[in-house]
Amino acid sequence: MKKINKKEYLLLLIFFGLLAFSFVRGQTPSINLTWSTDTYIPLDYPGKALPTRGSKVEIIANVDFEANAQELIYTWLINDKIQENKSGRGRQTLEFNLGESLSQEYRIKANISDEKKSFNISSPDLVIIPQKPEVIIGAKFQPIETLSLIKGYIVPSGQNTRFIAQPYFFNINSAKKLDYIWEFGQERAILDSGDNPNIFNLEIGKLDIAIIRDLTVWAKNRDNALEKTSATLKINIIP
Repeated sequence: MKKINKKEYLLLLIFFGLLAFSFVRGQTPSINLTWSTDTYIPLDYPGKALPTRGSKVEIIANVDFEANAQELIYTWLINDKIQENKSGRGRQTLEFNLGESLSQEYRIKANISDEKKSFNISSPDLVIIPQKPEVIIGAKFQPIETLSLIKGYIVPSGQNTRFIAQPYFFNINSAKKLDYIWEFGQERAILDSGDNPNIFNLEIGKLDIAIIRDLTVWAKNRDNALEKTSATLKINIIP
């Protein structure tokens, strides 16, 4: 039988040491934090609702190994401050409301252990940043785009054109909870009906030359004066 010399023995030790390290590293448990909020988005919106000031945010801590979540000990931290009344056994979910500042960041972390303290793992920081509510004006006409962003519309004269204001990320459960103000060419527009204040019908007679006017809409949460935003588009009306 061939004898293993010191050099080969050292190489084998290194090899099996790296193998064992890789195995242990692969088995190291980790935490995944997922978040959600309940701000308003349209039913057909493909993205995720974003929190704004005052929004309720829900964080869920999931581990990547088999365990009964109700048996684990969760310690939640917001900006490095332990949330004593939201931590404890089985407290897998953290709920809290953002403050009234749009510039305040919230760094969320979860520490998880079992009752025997046989392990104690920490999640990476999850950063929540409040966003300003948005409103977008849409119409079924040729858009004027700059860097793939719609800056306006080309609209034929001599016909009725409908513009719809679509709100996003307000602390409401229905778009009807918002008040709207429309301006066309720096003059306040008169709506056809108060039943759909997010809809503006533009009717321009037949023109001989093209004109360009600004169309602006303001959207405001009638229950919270701080929640308001606006959008402006260039309307190029052609003969």
